[in-house]
Amino acid sequence: MKIGGHQSLPRSLGRARRLQLNGTPEEYLAFTRGAVARFPTDPDVRLHHAIALAMLQPERARTEALRAVELDHEGNPFRLYRAGNLLLGAGDLAAARRCAERAVAAAPTNRVLVNLLTHLQGRIASVAGEDDIAEPLLRSAYEAEPRNGRNVLDLARFLLARERIDETLELLDCASTLEGPRKAREHYAQEFAGLRERIGRFQKLQLQISRVQARHSLGPARVSSSTPTRAARGANSPA
Repeated sequence: MKIGGHQSLPRSLGRARRLQLNGTPEEYLAFTRGAVARFPTDPDVRLHHAIALAMLQPERARTEALRAVELDHEGNPFRLYRAGNLLLGAGDLAAARRCAERAVAAAPTNRVLVNLLTHLQGRIASVAGEDDIAEPLLRSAYEAEPRNGRNVLDLARFLLARERIDETLELLDCASTLEGPRKAREHYAQEFAGLRERIGRFQKLQLQISRVQARHSLGPARVSSSTPTRAARGANSPA
């Protein structure tokens, strides 16, 4: 690879994409750090570096993602989507929302990108507590791509957080076959298993609470039906 000059930029981005998908986080971070040194004003290089930082040094990812947005003078909607996703993960809800709104305003026609933005807007609304907005968006993203693990996972998390257990389980049961790279499918399979474990613990706790409530409700009933209380005995005793 040519180290200096414009011609090495596409090859550097290609290498970064391959490392993102198949390399280790350490390899990805080391490469993107070097790429930023060579191409400090390229927003895609900055975004790759932000993604790598989110894996290993998440406290630094927000600053790098904001720098990428600042350098994105053309307002590329896919780039804004990626930055918004990173910023949401970094806890900057306002910046993530701005990225999503700018990307949607660009009126992208790519079906996959439109669905990605729908999903991102749903996640933003969910984090903001805007459930009436979040659920239709998350469902729309899921219905457009029901075999996309990301769509299944975030809708399932939304439902489970609101204790809609039956709906969550039904959704997970329908997610037996996912699309995408093997590494991603394995990741989502682990996440789904984790949700099922949480549901199991929640249902066990509910059962324990129900049993305690049943014992407390039956206890006073047996006392009142068989033996008058002290107050009742006093009221019924002759003066």
